[in-house]
Amino acid sequence: MKLVSSLFPVTDEQAMWRVQTQDDHRAFAQLVGRWEEPIRRLCARLTGDPHRAEDLKQETFVPPATMLKDNEDSTRSDDQRK
Repeated sequence: MKLVSSLFPVTDEQAMWRVQTQDDHRAFAQLVGRWEEPIRRLCARLTGDPHRAEDLKQETFVPPATMLKDNEDSTRSDDQRK
């Protein structure tokens, strides 16, 4: 089954589901790779400032990345308690 899934690209919806339900870091990296440049360009157009656009692009991905890290840290803590 893994071979079949590797033949077709993962949709954004599938990647988000994997991030939310499985803390999938690879899926998150795929989303960042797909969307960081379009988000940066949009922010540059809206602000007229390429440096501010870069900051805003990075801020876009902080909450999900923090969520992944927090979940990873809590999992480690739970594992250490067992």
